[in-house]
Amino acid sequence: MSNTQQRVSEYVGMMFIVIAVLLFDEHLPWPGLFSLLPVLGACLMLLAGRQNSVLAANWLNQHLGLASYSLYLWHWPIVVWLNFAGLNTDIQWVMAGLLSCFILAFLSYHWIENPFRIRFGCWPRNKQYLALAVLLLLVLAIPLWDIISRGANYTWRPGASSPAAQYMDRYSRGNYLTETLRRQYKTECSFYDDVTHSVRTEISPACTTQFNPQKAGIFLWGDSHAQALSFGIQKYLADGVNFYQVATSGCQPHIGPDDVTQGKFAIACDRANAFALEKIKALKPELVILAQQGQHDKNNYDAIIEHLKNIGVRQIILMGPVPQWQPSLPRAIAYRHLAASDKSIVDSSLDRQVIAADQAMTQRYALAQPGFMYISVIARLCNTRDDGLHCLAKVADNTPLVWDYGHLTPEGADFIVQELLRSNKRLSGFLK
Repeated sequence: MSNTQQRVSEYVGMMFIVIAVLLFDEHLPWPGLFSLLPVLGACLMLLAGRQNSVLAANWLNQHLGLASYSLYLWHWPIVVWLNFAGLNTDIQWVMAGLLSCFILAFLSYHWIENPFRIRFGCWPRNKQYLALAVLLLLVLAIPLWDIISRGANYTWRPGASSPAAQYMDRYSRGNYLTETLRRQYKTECSFYDDVTHSVRTEISPACTTQFNPQKAGIFLWGDSHAQALSFGIQKYLADGVNFYQVATSGCQPHIGPDDVTQGKFAIACDRANAFALEKIKALKPELVILAQQGQHDKNNYDAIIEHLKNIGVRQIILMGPVPQWQPSLPRAIAYRHLAASDKSIVDSSLDRQVIAADQAMTQRYALAQPGFMYISVIARLCNTRDDGLHCLAKVADNTPLVWDYGHLTPEGADFIVQELLRSNKRLSGFLK
């Protein structure tokens, strides 16, 4: 490879890596085709192999490369600790954690990794093979033991039997998302089957069956967060009122093809949205309730509202997002608020992007529109005090409003409908 080819290979590789750093975010499907970009960039830089490169052969990058494995190992426990402590969104703690990663990485490289590598290289070949075999057996045995023991959740382990651990275990997806909860969510009305991870060609006919032609109907349209709200609406549904639901996991309401999701979800979303619009036009419900996880401000709701009005919908309600937490509300409660008597909490794990999106939507629809209303759930559940933004986290004793990052528990859905929707004049004829 000529010097010019080496330069081109290096610069193109670096460009690919920089693009990934600057443009990739949490909304990008990962792993996926996009993950090839930084990998290809690294391959091109290695292929260039320029020993006198300003980009790759400078003192800083060389030492970062030498300690890269130690850096990789140390960053995980620090990231996990920041998550457990609810400090993963605090920029000062994140910077302190980043600095700690580098310090610990260089110390472990110079005092552990490098000395061990040198000494290991001096061992006889048979001893090296034996040591590698023992390490391999440990690597296989530890996760196998963890699987057999279901997470090593023994009572003699203090951490496993603590109230916080038991609380977390109760609201883990594997334990909490039971068939009973799926029935309450009416997951049979989703075009994406999250059990088999497949796309359905059709949903249950009961989801859009008109049982009482003489009564008005409510049509719930949205994603899995609409599913979670469904339980509360059904519980307080007025006698004889028809209830329809098309709510598919990961699918925002859209007019036309879905441009947010990819793969199987995109197929499911296109089917769900086309079917929902078809049924709304045919059934002519008096009220359509729209709900999605977040990013309401990035969805074209003006076009959706106009389209629904054009096909005869008299009342439209857009539900704002509920307060959401990263990585989850049960974790925040378990480790920091389990003994607190106040049902509202202030915690750094509160997702501020959701708060900002709700504020943007509240401003956009501040003026009343005929036949349409935006309901800000966050405005009713959160309030600013001296020590920060407090948001409702518990609805009964220590029962969380949401059981993960943002899906309502049945108790949470009950609370939202009872406290926010039943008192709404536009819903007075639909809910009891």
